[in-house]
Amino acid sequence: MGLFRKLMCLVALTTSVLFWQAAYMLIHWQGSPELMCQRKDSKGLHRISRDLAHFFRSRQLLAHPWVLTMVAALRYGANSVEIGGGMHTMDHDIDLRLVMPGNESFHELMEQLELSMRQAGHWAKAFPCQCGWPIVFGPFPCLIIFGTPTAAGWMQATSFFPNTAPGIATSSLKGTQKRLAAQVVAAVSKILGILAAPLWSMVMVVDLHVSTVEPTAPAGADPLARMLWAGQEWPFPRQGAEVLRSIFTSYLPRLSNVDRGEQIRGQLLGFCDFYRPKGVWAEDLASSAAADEAARACGPLVI
Repeated sequence: MGLFRKLMCLVALTTSVLFWQAAYMLIHWQGSPELMCQRKDSKGLHRISRDLAHFFRSRQLLAHPWVLTMVAALRYGANSVEIGGGMHTMDHDIDLRLVMPGNESFHELMEQLELSMRQAGHWAKAFPCQCGWPIVFGPFPCLIIFGTPTAAGWMQATSFFPNTAPGIATSSLKGTQKRLAAQVVAAVSKILGILAAPLWSMVMVVDLHVSTVEPTAPAGADPLARMLWAGQEWPFPRQGAEVLRSIFTSYLPRLSNVDRGEQIRGQLLGFCDFYRPKGVWAEDLASSAAADEAARACGPLVI
């Protein structure tokens, strides 16, 4: 009888979590399509984008989506999009490139950013020195925002966490022991991620990739181009196409199997390669008619 009760409790917990997930998605996703591109970012992410963009514009600082967030902006105008009847989320967090004049204090700016986001109604905490996953590029300064449900936060719990946890947890093991341990960690992480998703989805990490320039140097924004991301217009950097391509050829192999490094470089020869889903990195879709149609529908609208 004790075992039966435990099984019933497990079934009840699982049912509650699934109901919670369904209710969450029903409430927070925007249901109506925008033109031909059916953007599905949550309203919460639009609020974050609006308040971040307002802060940097008010201080006349160049800040724009970067790395996977920039690809999402250029391809779809959003982190999440409906493709073939399903939800596809391009990036599990927000990456912004920030260009700082050399005579300004970054720590002071982060304090002002935290205060500005709190005054806009977010619970926010700035970490000027380190944040993020050291296994990628090393620690980044970041802003953590809690209380705003997003599709990216959902992806972090149900996909990113289960995919990265096995490698981190088994890094000191080798051979068969490592493979078996990785399988166990992956299975447990998947279950934990699904259970934690309704709460975890309310956590959003904003990684800041900071560049420093001299006060007299050009701001670095293209005067003719803009990016649409999460309901806001953002600047497009001068020579952004080539800079992004060069960054990705070194960045993506660290996110994927190291042996695929040369293959990835071969598939990202030009800027247009970012516009078509190719399945080059873990978060990307494989080529398909539905994925290509979504990219064609969204691409001309966002820049």
